[in-house]
Amino acid sequence: MGVFLAVFGFLGMFAVYSFIADIAVDLAGFSDSSLPFVTFIFGTGMVIGTFVGGWLTDKSVLYTVLGMAIAVSISMTLFGLLASVGWVMILLLLFLGAASVNLGPAMQTHLIDTAPRAPQLAATFQHSAFNASNGLGALMGGLVIDMGLGLRAPAFAGALFAVLGVVVTLYAIHLTKREGLKV
Repeated sequence: MGVFLAVFGFLGMFAVYSFIADIAVDLAGFSDSSLPFVTFIFGTGMVIGTFVGGWLTDKSVLYTVLGMAIAVSISMTLFGLLASVGWVMILLLLFLGAASVNLGPAMQTHLIDTAPRAPQLAATFQHSAFNASNGLGALMGGLVIDMGLGLRAPAFAGALFAVLGVVVTLYAIHLTKREGLKV
């Protein structure tokens, strides 16, 4: 479950980020020269999300995953709807960066918690899942664009995968509670 959480949690983010230059220039109307600023905003969100994610993970591992999967679903949907408005796209990139990376500390902790006899091995699965979601997200984003669905489509496809992540997280919470473990 933890590996699926990691793959689904990051897949949508990579579907959007893989095409961020095209989205920013062709959809939102930014110039090519503003792309460093656009990616800086996304990266700033990621830095914020890492700190917030660590703090929230200390409170509750799986409820942090659940909350951030919901936040990613919402931000992806809003991004798909509003990415053509430049300043809104920038705000949503900040939020999307924070929400998606916020998943990292919680998912890493969850994987380690589920393997008390091999925590280092479990931790490596987070990185493998992250790399899988990088490739799968770019592939998915490219496929929906190639199908003629436009530059908004990767965000909507990512939102669907984030919703699937919510479902997987709810199941993981159920299993964790059934075992009498801390959620």
